[in-house]
Amino acid sequence: MILLKSRLRLAVGLAIGIVCSLLLHSATRSGPSGSGFRWPPIFRHATFHERVASVRTSDRFAHSRTLGVFSRIYVVSLSSRTDRRERMEELSEALDIDVEYWNATEKNADIITGLMERRRERIQRNTSVLQTHDQTRNSSRKANAIWPFDVLANQDNPLAAPLGTKFADLWELSSSDPHMPALTEPIPAPPDPDDRPAIPIVGPEDALYAPQTPQEIAKLPPWRILSRGMVACWHSHLSLLRNFAESQDDAILVLEDDVDVEFDLETRLHRVWPFLPKDWDVVYLGHCWSAEQTHPSLPFAPAIHPSYTPKCTHAYAVSRRGAYRLVRHLRAPAFAYSRPLDQAYAYLIQRKRIKAFSFHPSIVIQTKDMASDIFPGNGSSWRESLADSTMERIYLVKAIDGGRVMPTA
Repeated sequence: MILLKSRLRLAVGLAIGIVCSLLLHSATRSGPSGSGFRWPPIFRHATFHERVASVRTSDRFAHSRTLGVFSRIYVVSLSSRTDRRERMEELSEALDIDVEYWNATEKNADIITGLMERRRERIQRNTSVLQTHDQTRNSSRKANAIWPFDVLANQDNPLAAPLGTKFADLWELSSSDPHMPALTEPIPAPPDPDDRPAIPIVGPEDALYAPQTPQEIAKLPPWRILSRGMVACWHSHLSLLRNFAESQDDAILVLEDDVDVEFDLETRLHRVWPFLPKDWDVVYLGHCWSAEQTHPSLPFAPAIHPSYTPKCTHAYAVSRRGAYRLVRHLRAPAFAYSRPLDQAYAYLIQRKRIKAFSFHPSIVIQTKDMASDIFPGNGSSWRESLADSTMERIYLVKAIDGGRVMPTA
């Protein structure tokens, strides 16, 4: 009986392999136009997801349109980037998942101007704080100076108290807003022309801004200067986290709109999720410029490691308690908008302010084949690959379909 079942599985596997080989061979033979190829009857009325899945076989758990472990899947995306949204629509259809778009903040919006002015003001205040504290670079007094009581009192039980509207939340309110308290003073508009020194970001090991002269600031490389794009990215993600924290959802997946994923993403998630600690805050599905294999992997989940210094925010999961912790830290006046968002996350992880884990290797990567809204060109030079790229499967299906996506049944 065992031998018969083994032979049956082998026969089925060979049959699937032969069908896939014939499909790919026919697509190649007929060229990119696919003029000489027609899907066999068994595939002719299949959905796009089913045709993508047929390119290569992969084991799967019971399918969920939110990948089985999330309440919702969000894509942070500028409404103006229709090219990226079209790509994400293809990706979500291929994976047969539901995504919700979270409109990112435009870097040229007035609110970004106001936030940058608030940050400039905080630099002056932070400088005076540093001058009254121990000047040792890594002193605990200096490190703790950035966290208000709201953060420190709710660290152990972040869900115990409501978030409210506090600190840097107030920076985006207009002076006429009835919720604007007297302690938040209006910020004057920037001069025109603006010949002030650029706003430097905080160094990766620093808690507060380290005072620098205009001459020193002028010599900083571009990546050490706070840009409108960095502030817009911070504001976009923080707004989403607050929205999630105030919902009844348990966990969400946050994606940016330039990603590719392992086609068996759902299977990989199901295999490791039961082994995560109950009090996890963040799980990185993808990262860059990182060494996430540094810490030993979790027992029974070799793909997951306690996070080390993950960079990039293109793919991460957040629990509700994690959202509460992140919002409280990201809106702390001395910390808010002080550096790129991914560096802020890494800072919090290294100092155990949030409990984070990372897949290694990444199971979601940035494609880097479209213009970036933050960096020149297509973004940074960091590149990764996947074992079973969903986008590659999509390209194969398109080649077979003659460069177009066949309508679903």
